[in-house]
Amino acid sequence: MAKKLLYVVLAASSLCACQSEPISMMVNVNKPVPSLLTSNNGDSCYQQLSLRLGEAINHPVHVSPDVFSTTSTMFLEPVAQRNADGTRKDGIMIEKPNQFKLELVRQQCLLSQVNKQWQSSLPLCLCQSSH
Repeated sequence: MAKKLLYVVLAASSLCACQSEPISMMVNVNKPVPSLLTSNNGDSCYQQLSLRLGEAINHPVHVSPDVFSTTSTMFLEPVAQRNADGTRKDGIMIEKPNQFKLELVRQQCLLSQVNKQWQSSLPLCLCQSSH
């Protein structure tokens, strides 16, 4: 009987120890994690990514298959203004590049524009954590 009581006390103290684990040690599945596109994404992913980036900057974008393959961020330079004949207008570019980041949230790819409120999910793409 003393052994049974000892096992019950040990089991109860083990449960209490687990429950007292700091909350910071728990994984938050809703927290965005920097990510990369997986190597098995198809054309539909890159078409969707190009479309979403184009929506964000109001200009057509075409991305290469190696975008977001080694880093979770990318920059898009502002579109240079052109004269009516197609030549580039002289002058200094005053717009800063647009920065985008790719993150993984609940097993879904999320594209966000840094320092802006714009973001879009990419359901046709597969992502993995970059860590």
